[in-house]
Amino acid sequence: MMVVLLLISVAALAALIVLAMFAYGAWVAHNLTLQERMPVSGHPMQLGLPWEDVAFPSRGDAVPLVGWYLPAPGDSRSVIVIQGTDQHRNDPATRALELGRDLVDRRFSVLLFDLRARGESVVNRSREGDREQSDLLGALDYVEARGIRVERIGLLGFSLGAGVAILVAAQEPRIADIVSDSGFMDYVSDIRLIHTNAWGFYLRSWFSFFILWGGAPFTGRTFGGCVPWK
Repeated sequence: MMVVLLLISVAALAALIVLAMFAYGAWVAHNLTLQERMPVSGHPMQLGLPWEDVAFPSRGDAVPLVGWYLPAPGDSRSVIVIQGTDQHRNDPATRALELGRDLVDRRFSVLLFDLRARGESVVNRSREGDREQSDLLGALDYVEARGIRVERIGLLGFSLGAGVAILVAAQEPRIADIVSDSGFMDYVSDIRLIHTNAWGFYLRSWFSFFILWGGAPFTGRTFGGCVPWK
């Protein structure tokens, strides 16, 4: 009888520990995906650039997205710029508008837009590169609707945007060129290196399992769509 009670106690303790790990994993995932929105700063007219305020839906889930379109003379080829995790369309770190100006000077039209939960686009939670692929696919649809063939559209991504560019290019082989600046190799690997900031330690690699599955309610998936190099 004592052995049975001991086994039950051990099993209950193990179940409690596992539940606590899932709860903590969900807390980490919640903080990862809850986006701190940075207000859009700067404007194309400050650089004397022609621009259009544009709006279009993401492909699939129709999240409304907004941005600036900088048309070049002829408007026959285009570059879509995709920013990093916390940034809006005019990330000052990448000097996005100055970069857009240089591309327009070389006769490339440029689309600068806010991914979901960034800048002036809607929803408040990031999907850490998963649903952001739908945003970039919506941007491709928008540029193509302007009469520019996908074969004449290039992608220029930074950080998270760089990984998203690679993932989207794998789905759309007609994309002309990709520049991936500081993209992640594997989001799961990134999770394994997360600093929790709660108790000042790095999570062990095996704990990423609990973040991936605990984060499913916030992402709609388990970050499984965020592995550009597989």
